[in-house]
Amino acid sequence: MEYLAKLKSFVRVKATGPKARAHVKFIFSNSRQLPIEAFYDADTTMSEVKEDLLLRHWPETLGPVENVFRLRLFYCGIELKDWKCLRDYRIGISGELPSACHIFIVYRQPKNSESSSNRCICTIS
Repeated sequence: MEYLAKLKSFVRVKATGPKARAHVKFIFSNSRQLPIEAFYDADTTMSEVKEDLLLRHWPETLGPVENVFRLRLFYCGIELKDWKCLRDYRIGISGELPSACHIFIVYRQPKNSESSSNRCICTIS
């Protein structure tokens, strides 16, 4: 019983302690763009990180934000899900060095271009 009381007090102290910060270095795949370093709370969701990247850290050399259809973030070979937090993936929480997170940009298709699905290269005999 005494052990359980100590455990509960420990959990309460940990919950009220300082928030963990995540130090992340974003590397743009297939681009010569320099990496971007940013700090977030460990409880920040990946969708909030993507929103922050697009609104505050987006480099002009990659074109306007309006042309971006989707951002895909990868850490240790795993695509990061929008609803999970940085803490869930243990990104940038331990150590002084930033954790590398790769960004793959999916651009919108131009509306006036002909899609490849309309073309048929089959021969019927």
